[in-house]
Amino acid sequence: MHENEAKELHQRRLELEERNKMILQQLQELIQQIQENDQKIQERDQQIRDYYRSQQSTTFCEYIEGCHDTICYELAIQPNGRLETNESTT
Repeated sequence: MHENEAKELHQRRLELEERNKMILQQLQELIQQIQENDQKIQERDQQIRDYYRSQQSTTFCEYIEGCHDTICYELAIQPNGRLETNESTT
């Protein structure tokens, strides 16, 4: 009886080791997919940042009647992504 139990335990251990190998392989594949997706997201994020940096400055001007002045607002996206507003009067 002891010998049969030992064989069963050994067989069960082999099955569990095989199962663990399969799970480990699946985890490695998932990690690789996550890394690839993360890389794609970073590339897309950089494309978006580059686009907005290329559109870095936009100026809106408004003539104020009665004052004979024009107020201009310049909107600029800084390299850190923050929006900066500059106001000037002419």
